[in-house]
Amino acid sequence: MAPMSLQSLPRSPLVHGLVSALLSCISLPRIGLRFENDSIDLSKRADNDIPGYAHIFYPVLIVLLVLLSGLFAGLTLGYFSLDQTQLNVLSVSGTPDQRKYANQIKPIRENGHLLLVTFLLANMIVNETLPIIADPVLGGGVQSVVVSTVLIVIFSEIIPQSLFTRHGLYLGAKGAGLTRVLIWGLGIVAWPVAKLPDWILGSNHGIIYRRVELKELIAMHSSTSAHGGDLKTDTVAIIGATLDLQEKVVSQAMTPLSSVFMISIDAELNFDLLKKIVDTGHSRIPVYEEVDIPVSVKTVEVGQSGPSIQKVQKIIGILLVKQCVLLNPNDAILIRDMQLNKVPFIPQNESLLGILDKFQEGRSHMSVLFLSLITSFQFHSQGHRQSI
Repeated sequence: MAPMSLQSLPRSPLVHGLVSALLSCISLPRIGLRFENDSIDLSKRADNDIPGYAHIFYPVLIVLLVLLSGLFAGLTLGYFSLDQTQLNVLSVSGTPDQRKYANQIKPIRENGHLLLVTFLLANMIVNETLPIIADPVLGGGVQSVVVSTVLIVIFSEIIPQSLFTRHGLYLGAKGAGLTRVLIWGLGIVAWPVAKLPDWILGSNHGIIYRRVELKELIAMHSSTSAHGGDLKTDTVAIIGATLDLQEKVVSQAMTPLSSVFMISIDAELNFDLLKKIVDTGHSRIPVYEEVDIPVSVKTVEVGQSGPSIQKVQKIIGILLVKQCVLLNPNDAILIRDMQLNKVPFIPQNESLLGILDKFQEGRSHMSVLFLSLITSFQFHSQGHRQSI
């Protein structure tokens, strides 16, 4: 018996609608079963649709990605552990190898923000690609994430940072070529991003130490310090004192007049005086003259102001000891008859560096420091102060 079709059924609208609904109900389970079978086949095909070469290529790619991640992380740490100040020092005063490596790194390290953004982008690309490549090899799921994380932590963080922290200069110079390739390859993205920190933070030209910091840094390199330096204690003391010169004035380095060996202009160069001069060991002796100066002093008993005369030692010149070598002590020549060198007078707030510059001109090796006069009873009792 031939199957009936819709065309052979009566043309009643009611019958036609019932037959259509029945056929639809019969065909839907078949369609659903077909779709379900197709999805099962697709999933099985997705699980088993890894080409044969991928079983070798994917593990090699995983190893390559792990190595690249470690290299990028290590180069980032190595480059940024060397600031431009240190590179400039090594390029001038380092060993031949250090000068060579520093000169290779300096052009790369000049734009620090561009270098940082480039390595961050490269490292992010590698670390995000690794779980995707490891997923079909490791079966997906949690184990893929765990294995990828362990590989990144051990081989991309711990080991590279240990190596590049110690040998950053050498490894950074060896990776300079790869770094330039990365900067050119990722520059279209890295350069605009790097301009943002340049605009906000400004460019970095290396660490410049203040005077106090530099003095402490030198002290840390002393052979007696716990940091293992090789500078002798005297060297550290001399450098530290030199750094303090620009902050000191002459009043902090003067010798009080009461402690200075001086001779009167009316003294005779006899045997006793010449022996005293020789015993002092000085090459220059200040010569003074006693003068009377009026001082206005407020008396304590009466409470009124009145004039007062005070004797002070006025330094008028410097006697060079070498002029006395050929003198006969029996002649007892007066100091007044000797040729005296002029002595410069400087204010108490003169800087030490300024007076050193004057000494280096060769005009004098000794100067007299004058203090401001103090008009009080204390000044009258202590006297006028002059210091060398």
